[in-house]
Amino acid sequence: MAFQNGASEIVLLASATTADTDIASALSKLESDESIQMIGVVSGGTSVHAALSAHLTAMGSQGRFRMGVVGRDTTTVPLTSQQLRDSQAYNNEALMMVSPGSFKTVNPVSGREVVVGGQYAAAGVIGMFAARDVHIPLTRKTLAGFTGLGEKRTATEMALDSAAGLMVIEEKNNVLRVRHGLTTAYANVNTRESSVVRAKYDMALRLRNTLDGIVGMVTPVQDAPGVVASLVSGVLGQLVSEGTISTFRNVKSRVLASDLTTVEVKYEYTPAYPINNINVIFTINTQTGDFNTTDTTNSGSVGA
Repeated sequence: MAFQNGASEIVLLASATTADTDIASALSKLESDESIQMIGVVSGGTSVHAALSAHLTAMGSQGRFRMGVVGRDTTTVPLTSQQLRDSQAYNNEALMMVSPGSFKTVNPVSGREVVVGGQYAAAGVIGMFAARDVHIPLTRKTLAGFTGLGEKRTATEMALDSAAGLMVIEEKNNVLRVRHGLTTAYANVNTRESSVVRAKYDMALRLRNTLDGIVGMVTPVQDAPGVVASLVSGVLGQLVSEGTISTFRNVKSRVLASDLTTVEVKYEYTPAYPINNINVIFTINTQTGDFNTTDTTNSGSVGA
């Protein structure tokens, strides 16, 4: 599913069992590979998902940012839409969870349609991310490899799923697509938009790799802040030109008085926000010609 949706290379890693400790042990083997930016687990169990969430948090605390996508498997134990929403309790900007928990696909051997768990759709979503630049959202993008949804959701249920931080896959004109590319940290626009979070992680990684090149360099203390600020501005300028971020300003750098071997740099930036909602407001004017009549204007609105 990852390959069908655009991934060009994947790393497969076996776990001894689906126990939390074994999953965590397997994930730890990926810690040193900085080329890995997206991770999924071919399991629909909550304990396995929790282990992945913990891995992503631990990696982020080390400055090795990566994101994960998971999906519940409701093919054997059905869940109501409310139960699926309740199972999303991660509040992790690095983790996404698809909805619903079952999808239809064709068995490549038998040619028959089968129903599989949401973890396979999660693998497809990872492929979608891999095929796109970090600042490109998955909202309204097509998910390939599936013939339909295993569970139907009403418009209200899908809206509630999105409001709970689930990445809803919807069926539109016989095509599956991402309704809104959300993370599980849905309370804030800067943490819920997967493209904004992914771009932030890319920015952090590129800054770290660039600045790592001058660690160990000897320069006059009074010149060090300028050297660091110049490098940071260069990286940020490149990110702006690529569209990864919108703008940046106030790049300031200083040598810490408490440690003359440490340079601190600060800046502000504006993410590249996607267009998610469009409100159209219109009025109907019933007046014609030059007649002065009572205002009978009607108004309305359309949301998209």
